[in-house]
Amino acid sequence: MKFTRQTYCLMLAACSLLLTTGCERFSISSRSIRFISETSAQTKAVYGSDVTDGGKTYQRIPWETGDRIRIASDNAETAGGKNFWDYTVTNVDNERGSSTRKSYGTLSNSASEGKSGSDYDSGLLWGDTQSEKYTFWGMYPAGDSYWTDGSGGTAYNGTVRATIPANTTLQEPADNVYDPVAESYLMVAQAEADFDTDKAASKTKYVTIQFYPAFTAFQVHFSSAVEGVTLTDCWLTATEALTGTFTAAISDVAKDDATPALTLANTGTRAGLAGFSSRSLPTDKQNPLVFSFFCLPKNLSGLTFHCSYTTSDGTQVPDKRLALKDSGNYITFAACKQHRMIIRLTETEDLDIRLMVRSMGQEFKEINVDTELQ
Repeated sequence: MKFTRQTYCLMLAACSLLLTTGCERFSISSRSIRFISETSAQTKAVYGSDVTDGGKTYQRIPWETGDRIRIASDNAETAGGKNFWDYTVTNVDNERGSSTRKSYGTLSNSASEGKSGSDYDSGLLWGDTQSEKYTFWGMYPAGDSYWTDGSGGTAYNGTVRATIPANTTLQEPADNVYDPVAESYLMVAQAEADFDTDKAASKTKYVTIQFYPAFTAFQVHFSSAVEGVTLTDCWLTATEALTGTFTAAISDVAKDDATPALTLANTGTRAGLAGFSSRSLPTDKQNPLVFSFFCLPKNLSGLTFHCSYTTSDGTQVPDKRLALKDSGNYITFAACKQHRMIIRLTETEDLDIRLMVRSMGQEFKEINVDTELQ
């Protein structure tokens, strides 16, 4: 998939009810739960292209066929009694509806992989008691890694635990764009629903579950006014934690303008890149070198951007620094947002920088940055 903070939709398609067994609460009369899953444009495996909607510019993150999502619940279970199940995006529609910011994907359960059995055939089911309330939690990528009982074990109780590594791992670039590996894009979601006969019986009604980034990202667009400059490395440092292991309530992360309360461990104040090799900086502003840093899902301040490069005459610059300040004060970067840094090496081989900040459902907005270099 691709990345920003705007909205995508996933629909969980009706699954065949080939149940051979059931339990008291989840009987053969139950129905598979269907979801519309909305995600912000700030996650997934690959960044999307900028799109224009209503005269404003956004960066969409389309769902991709094969994306896997785990959905858990406090009351819904599979036919085999599990309170979670994995779903796969099987169809993608990026043109549906009136907004080009949205990407829609149809979800199916793991039966699409050719497996069989009551769980595979059912996915999560509504219970038989119509008065019940349901909470659903979603996690991308799917798997056990991010679900915690708070004491080191695995439990599906609405708590997420994840590690933002000291170095964001990048894939080999397509053109000039380095995409982070899919595991970098941790998204979480929470939704509340009542038992609803229409939802249980109709193939056209869904529970809406919206995904949000469980990280803060900095996307760098780097170019040079001078030919022959080779970028050898880039990194961020801060006066506070940028990376490490965090634990948080999904409900604290999965909302607009999140400032989640985090329990932190093994933190670091440097965010670097892995899988990044020396590359010539493009001179075309419209086709820059693009890469991203992933940091903890919290408000971040005290940041300095660093880069090392070799100039056109072979001079090595080991650590050019730019403190990310406005009017002498460090800029505070909002949690769980993408922040785009547009950087150009000038003809005097100094750095010129613009910051473009994107938040949920909003266009890019530029903020001022002091140009004092270190």
